[in-house]
Amino acid sequence: MTVRFSFRLVLWLTVWVTVGQGPKLCLANDATNRLLERVPPEASMALVIEDLGDHLDQLAATPLVQRLKTLDPVQKWFDSDEGATLRRARRDVEAALGASIGQFTEGLLGQAVVLSLHLPPDAPPDAARGLLQTVVSDRELLERFIGVANGAELASGKLQRVEAREYNGISYSVRAFKDGRPDESYVLLEDDSFVWTNSEQLLRAVIDRMDDRDVPRLTDDPAVTRVRERLPDRAMLSLLIDPEFVSRLVNANPEDTAIDELPAPLKEILAAMDSLGMALEWREGPVLHVVEVFDADRLPAPVRAWASRSGEATALLSRIPDSALLTAVGHVDAPALHDLVVASVPQAQHDRVGTVLELFRGLLLGRDLRSEILPTFGPGVVGWVHAPKPDQPIQSAPAVLVASIGDPDAAEAIENALRTLLAFMSLDETNDEAPLRLEHQWHEGARISALMVGQDPGSPRVAFVVARGLIVLGTDLDAVAAVLSDASAERADRLPTALAARNRLFPGASTFAYLDVAALHRLAQDRRDDLKRFMMARPENDEDDAPTPEDVELLLELIPMFRGVYVTSSLSTDATIAHQQIGLITAD
Repeated sequence: MTVRFSFRLVLWLTVWVTVGQGPKLCLANDATNRLLERVPPEASMALVIEDLGDHLDQLAATPLVQRLKTLDPVQKWFDSDEGATLRRARRDVEAALGASIGQFTEGLLGQAVVLSLHLPPDAPPDAARGLLQTVVSDRELLERFIGVANGAELASGKLQRVEAREYNGISYSVRAFKDGRPDESYVLLEDDSFVWTNSEQLLRAVIDRMDDRDVPRLTDDPAVTRVRERLPDRAMLSLLIDPEFVSRLVNANPEDTAIDELPAPLKEILAAMDSLGMALEWREGPVLHVVEVFDADRLPAPVRAWASRSGEATALLSRIPDSALLTAVGHVDAPALHDLVVASVPQAQHDRVGTVLELFRGLLLGRDLRSEILPTFGPGVVGWVHAPKPDQPIQSAPAVLVASIGDPDAAEAIENALRTLLAFMSLDETNDEAPLRLEHQWHEGARISALMVGQDPGSPRVAFVVARGLIVLGTDLDAVAAVLSDASAERADRLPTALAARNRLFPGASTFAYLDVAALHRLAQDRRDDLKRFMMARPENDEDDAPTPEDVELLLELIPMFRGVYVTSSLSTDATIAHQQIGLITAD
C-alpha cells in the first residue's frame, strides 16, 4: 500500500498518548532552553513539549487511561471504520519507517520539541508561519523518515523538487510544491537539532541564533522569563503566548466581541498583560496552569488595591461542613469590586448608578455603601452547596454564602437593608409561587430572617443572619443556623474534602472552588434517576442546549473515575503575576 507522507506527520504522531517506548531521558530542560533561545523575539506563540516519551509512558500506565479504554463509546470507536483506518495507517507508517511509533516518538521527539508560530505585523492570521524545532536521538531514523516522505510526495506529484541551499556555511534543504503553497525548509544541525519551517527566513533566523552572537531572542523578554519561572518544571507541555496575538485573532473574527467593545476595566487589564503562559502537568490527575504577567502600572487602580489587600478567608474555613458538595473560597476587596463594576457601566447610565447608590444609603441607615460599608467586608468570603438530603429535590440542595464583617455599626446597617428588602419582596402578589411572608427565628441568641414560600411551615426562598462578625446568606434555615455553630472542634481529626485537597495540591491559593466528585458519585448511586432528570432539564425556549440521554449516561460512567475538580486563582501582592489552575483528581 502506498503511504502519503508529509512533515506534518511529526505533529500528528504526538496524539498517540498511549504508546511511547524507550529509555528515559534527563536532558529535556537543557534541550528546551537551547531550542527556545533560537526562537526569534517576534514569535506570536511557542508550544514546548519536554521528555515526551517519559510522559506518555506515565500517562498510559495511569488507571484513568486504562478505564477510559473500557468505556463503550471508546470501544465502539476502536471497532469502527475510523478506528480501523487509523490502525492501518499506523501499521503502514511503521512498516515504511522500519520503526514503531514509540521508537519514532522517542527518537525524533523524545527530548524536546518547540513549535513556534510567527505572524508578521498587520498581516491576517492565515499569513502566520510555523517553526518546528526538535532534538533527535536517532539521526538515522530521521534521515529515513525524510527520504520516505520526500519520495512519496515526489511520486504523487505534489512535491515539485527538493533543492540544497546554504547559509552562513550551513547546508539546508528546501521543498518546493506545485500547488503554490509556501516552500518548506529543513535542516539537521550538528548538535542533533532538527529544524523545519514553511518560511526560509525563519530557518535562517535559527542559524543566526546558534551561537552567542548578540541577536534578539524570544527568551530575552523578561515577561516571558517570569512566565516560565512560574509554570511547573515537569509540565507535559507548555505554551507561551503573546497577548497581542490573541487580540489580533479576536479582532479578526467578526463573530467575536471586539476588544474595543469590552468594558473599560477589562480593556485596561488586557492592555496591561505583557505575557501569557499555559502548561499541562499530571499531579493526581491533569492540571492546567495559566499564568499572566502584567505591567502593574497600567492596571486599573482597583485591581492593584485588591492585590495588595492583606488577609484571607482562613478564619471562615472551619465553617465549611463535611456535607459540602461544592465549595468556593475567595479573597475579595469589596471597595475595589465596587469601583470596577461602576467603571464598567457606560457613561450614559452613570446617573442611574448614582440613584441606586442613594437607594442603598437609605436602606443602610444613612451610611455610604462605598466608604462606610464595603471596607468592613472580608476579605474572606466562603460559600458552599450541601449534598441534598434523601427527601430533598436535587435542585433544592441548600446553598450558603458567608462573609466576615468587622464593624458592628456596619453590620447593623446591613441587617436593616437585608430585612427591608425581604419585607418588600414578601409584598409581591404577582409571583407565580404560593404567598410569600417574612419570618424570624432565633438560634443561639441570633435572629435569622427568612422569606418563606407557602403556608406555615412553608419553605425558605432565602434566609440570612448577621451575627458574631458574620453575614450568612442561604436557601435553607437549618443550613444558615448551622454556620453559627462552628463544628471544627468536633472534627479536629479530619478536614472537609475541599480543605484536604487544598492543603495537598494548592496550599498557596487564596481563591478556589472545589467540586467533590466522589460525593457526586455517591449521589448518583443513590438517586441516579433524579440526577438524570436534573441534568436533562431543558431551559425554556432553549431545547438545543440540554444534554441527550446518551450524554448523561456517558457522564455518569465518567464520574467514578474522578474524586474531585478544582479551580484556583491567585494574584501577587504587587499585581504583576496572576496564576490560575484547573485540575482533576483521579480515582485511585
